[in-house]
Amino acid sequence: LGGKFMKFVKSLSLVLALMLVAGFVFAQEKDTAAFAKYKSENGSFAFDSAFETVNKKAMAQNTMSKTSNKWYALALAEFGGAATVAVEDGAAHFTIQKPGKEVHSVQLIQHVDVAQGYKYKITFEAKAAKDRNIAVKVGGDDTRGWAVYSEVYSPSLTTDFKTYEYTFVMKKKRDSAGRLEFNLGTNAADVWIKNVKLTAE
Repeated sequence: LGGKFMKFVKSLSLVLALMLVAGFVFAQEKDTAAFAKYKSENGSFAFDSAFETVNKKAMAQNTMSKTSNKWYALALAEFGGAATVAVEDGAAHFTIQKPGKEVHSVQLIQHVDVAQGYKYKITFEAKAAKDRNIAVKVGGDDTRGWAVYSEVYSPSLTTDFKTYEYTFVMKKKRDSAGRLEFNLGTNAADVWIKNVKLTAE
């Protein structure tokens, strides 16, 4: 009985391993049809690196267009944020009057099209009026259950511009209105962000 049981356990383990491998392969399958339709600006799927489109007073209500390729500054009233934005030498300078109670109380957002199975790299330069952290991620909106496509990246900013980058693999189905988010809430120190790029590796 002991020998038969051990054979059964080994067989079951093999089946489970194969199922896990099959699931991983399926999750990593590339949506080449969607990716082939992507528009880019100098190789980046994030547009307007000079922030010519960003609104100067952060929105208290979400009236963003998901298809505009614009940058949006948000400081939603429900989360207690307030901020203004000035563009200085190609950088979006956030002056934060009210940091709010959540990290997403003050945000810089652009909607981006991300396809399943592709590895993406986010690159940007940033600094702050004093040392602080921000939170960067790519995720879905309420129609996608606020899904998180990348891990939340929380770089420590200093008073000098530095280049930051991180990568993620889009494991979910394509989202043509994914949210590239820079979350600046809970800290009133000014933040400058520039040269944002989203590229596929």
